[in-house]
Amino acid sequence: MAAGLAGAMCARASIVVGAGDVQLTQSYNGTSWDVMPTTYGGLTWQSSGSAGTEYADNWEAISLNSDFQSYYNTSLTAQSGSQAAYNGGNNGWSETLSVSGTPFLFDGVYFASWPNANPAGASEVTVRGLLDGQQEWSITENINSSGWTYFDGTGTTAVDELLIGDGSNSPWLMDTLSISSPVVPEPTTIISGMLMLLPFGASALRILRKGQMV
Repeated sequence: MAAGLAGAMCARASIVVGAGDVQLTQSYNGTSWDVMPTTYGGLTWQSSGSAGTEYADNWEAISLNSDFQSYYNTSLTAQSGSQAAYNGGNNGWSETLSVSGTPFLFDGVYFASWPNANPAGASEVTVRGLLDGQQEWSITENINSSGWTYFDGTGTTAVDELLIGDGSNSPWLMDTLSISSPVVPEPTTIISGMLMLLPFGASALRILRKGQMV
């Protein structure tokens, strides 16, 4: 899970979603984990095409604490805070997971491969942006278990859903999902733009009238 929304004259109000405040009540070899609430951070977290009821089916959060590091023989820590999201689930690793909400701009997110996993952790992850069910853009990056890889969303357009997967049901970690909300231009901005067009309209009208007089 997540441990840690583009146009002219639009302001961006940034929102960072991290799993740092997800309550972890389960334990595995000393490592605390739990499923992600489906409405965490004001977004909808679910397996692709199958929303959960109380909890998301395959989004889970885990603490990258000393027990995690010891058990998986890794020095990897959370990119921010102490927890991260991952593509776990009762039936193994999930290939594609979804994060959705009111249309937003994707600013960026961090991924890492699951350390010392058996089977091996994911070697790449793809983030696809959808709007009304249609894909608008896609970003694929290689990842590894020694550190976090940043997926930069600069230049991407507004979407209402992110589909995230590795294509092979291999484990990966995700942290610090950053999104921002496009802000509708102020009415004064729109009016100013209309006023700028008035001289062109008046000029066209004079040319039309002159043509009618000939």
